[in-house]
Amino acid sequence: MKEHNAITLAIASLQQKWQAETNGQDYQLIRWLIKKEDLNIFNGFLQLEATSQGRLQETFVILFTPFTEAHSYAYYVVKDWLALFAKEKTELVVWDDFVRFQERCQLLSPAEHDQEACGYLLAEILQSFKKYRSTHNKLVFGLLPYANTDEKQLVHWIEETITLLPQDVAIMLVDDLDGEQFEQLFPKTEKQKITISTVECFNTEGSYQHVATSGDPEDPQVAFRQCLFAMGEAAKKGNKQAVFDWGEKALACTQASGDKLLWASAHLIYASFLFGFKSTEKINQLFDGGINTLHPLLDTEETQVAASGLLGQFYGYKAAYLNIDTKYDQSIVWFEKQADLYIQYKQESLSIGAFQNALLVASKHHRSKVNELAKKAFPIGYAQDDESLGGSGFAVIAYHYLQVCEEEEKATINTRMQHLYGLEWERSAKKQFAIVPEEYVL
Repeated sequence: MKEHNAITLAIASLQQKWQAETNGQDYQLIRWLIKKEDLNIFNGFLQLEATSQGRLQETFVILFTPFTEAHSYAYYVVKDWLALFAKEKTELVVWDDFVRFQERCQLLSPAEHDQEACGYLLAEILQSFKKYRSTHNKLVFGLLPYANTDEKQLVHWIEETITLLPQDVAIMLVDDLDGEQFEQLFPKTEKQKITISTVECFNTEGSYQHVATSGDPEDPQVAFRQCLFAMGEAAKKGNKQAVFDWGEKALACTQASGDKLLWASAHLIYASFLFGFKSTEKINQLFDGGINTLHPLLDTEETQVAASGLLGQFYGYKAAYLNIDTKYDQSIVWFEKQADLYIQYKQESLSIGAFQNALLVASKHHRSKVNELAKKAFPIGYAQDDESLGGSGFAVIAYHYLQVCEEEEKATINTRMQHLYGLEWERSAKKQFAIVPEEYVL
């Protein structure tokens, strides 16, 4: 592949940075310091290096297991690792210890009395996998929890786990450049602990813009993307008039394309850039225009799936803006409409986020609606398979439903929730819900 793509160049810069910082170092713990806006490109780097196509000498295993409590984390990390390998394994190369580790994991639980056994099992898996996959090079075990409810406990867990690491195995972390949660783990005097900063490695916004706006400027898709980036720049600078100007250009070029889905998308994106200016009249006009454009497309099989998905986004953004505009009752109604739409068009998994957002607004501004929403949302989510629910926000819905359901239901529900989210799932769900910011899954 020629190194001309801006994102390819950004990933190459991360590879070079890693090689320069780790060269000759016998490290045990390593972290990347990275800005939030750079995470998507960084994740592309991780996905590449976790495959046989990676360019670095090290072998990378990356897990995103959420962290809720220290005593159960090793159990869930082991469980996720074995599940990941089960999906990716081939008949050509056999990890001899895999079945044995599966059997041992089944005998353990996330309960506190199994904490030590789970920690030792994780250490054994690291040692075995090192021999299996990375005989001559270091095994880098990336722990990037997509949710973390207790930063202090996670730091303590890492400190203890480092002492169990086999030779030539290191833990890799990712830290926020603007709010370092792992700083205390990296004293400057310890050579076995390395920090790599991505500052000046690449320009995320420039990389995306270069890729997105390359092509024929007469192509409506290219013209639209150029308008999109220009609106973003204008919004960042607080230039409301420029957002209006570029937004109108986006509407014009997409309407001229004859692609109604693209035209509707322009309405939605234009409206979202006006949120910060609270241009309520124009925002509502754009929402209505996009929604009215999409409704007829629901009647055609060819466009139904895309139109229903985009319409769901309109409902979610409309609900979010109504909340910003302090019209909480209407906000709940539109989040509920979003959930109903997803259910109608067989996208039940997406309805969980919509119901969760409705519950969030209701819990803060309309408590009398909470029980009603929980009763409606629970059976929709509960009917889905474990794999769909495992990474969703369904625990929050289940937590609220348990407050109002029949007594005889509770034991069965609790058993399944413990299987999905751990023994302390209720406490974790309550804690996560309490710290959710006023941001929504749109």
